[in-house]
Amino acid sequence: MTFYFFDTSALVKRYHQEIGSERVNAIFDDQDNILIISELALVELASALRRKQNQGEITIQALNDTLAHFAHIVASVCLCRRRIAPGCH
Repeated sequence: MTFYFFDTSALVKRYHQEIGSERVNAIFDDQDNILIISELALVELASALRRKQNQGEITIQALNDTLAHFAHIVASVCLCRRRIAPGCH
């Protein structure tokens, strides 16, 4: 079992073909991997994909489909929330 933290740039590679997408897809598709994302990534992914749509790299339909797919994935997994207070070790 391997843990991976995915930032927004890695998540974009999952949903938009670019350099690094193959590696990201392999990590996502390996059922033995544990994937971790920040709650902030949910908003950042929407923003990054909207930017791609505004620049003509993806269609509005692709944007909507991708966000719906991602929302479905997030809703189907366990979300763990941990807050680290100042001074905690």
